[in-house]
Amino acid sequence: SYAEFLRKQGRFDEAIEHYKKAIDYSPGFLASHKGLADSYLFKGEYGLAREQYRNYYKRLSGNYSKFNALFLEASVDLHENNLEAAMKTMDKYTDLAEELDLPFYKVSGEIYKGYILCERGKTEDGWKHYSKAIYMMKEVGLGENTNENTENLSHLVEFSGLTSNGDLAKAENARQKCEKRLTKSGKPDDWQRYYRMWGILEMKKGNYRQARKYLAKAYEHPMKWYYMGLVWEKSGNQRKARKWYEKVANHYDNSIDLGIFRNKALAGLKE
Repeated sequence: SYAEFLRKQGRFDEAIEHYKKAIDYSPGFLASHKGLADSYLFKGEYGLAREQYRNYYKRLSGNYSKFNALFLEASVDLHENNLEAAMKTMDKYTDLAEELDLPFYKVSGEIYKGYILCERGKTEDGWKHYSKAIYMMKEVGLGENTNENTENLSHLVEFSGLTSNGDLAKAENARQKCEKRLTKSGKPDDWQRYYRMWGILEMKKGNYRQARKYLAKAYEHPMKWYYMGLVWEKSGNQRKARKWYEKVANHYDNSIDLGIFRNKALAGLKE
């Protein structure tokens, strides 16, 4: 717990010392392994971070937890701005999902491949993965999840993919269909994802006030924080933009989403 406090304060060397002590006391306490890897990552020691995330992966007993560990390994590639390596790591994710025959994770892997590529400017390639995910949901479903959940996610993915791909007319049409669907059966998490994408869509249309309004309704997440900063930057308010970029840059709890947006936020702070 003390190591976690230190890491969140940006005191990475001290955090590493205490995570190692925690691991000496209890090697099976997995949160310490993840925290140690995070600390190496934010210190800029990417090789040690990758090694530690792989060690974390090996220690996990449940197959489901291993997917998140692969996300963390891919995040190191993204922090290093190595898109090719990140996609190869994501191939491990989809290969594992295929091996275990887990439909939800097969779909999730394709969605995240699309998400990563679009946020790195490879929008056409990204849309191919989004399209594949939509097709898979319609043909196979999500396995343990209900048809209702599958339908909601399918609409959200289509809306997200078209918005990311920059086809604003089609994205607006997908938004309206998504809203109609969620009005019938959307859960709070579905709505928050919807509002996040609606905010990004309005930003791309140049409607910055509306963009901020909808982004404010989304859950707290590196994607939301980055786009809040970008909206303020496009509005001409660099001071408020910096506030949001700093929120991404100084969030010392690693995830695949942080890997996607942290360098973009850091670039925003340099401008």
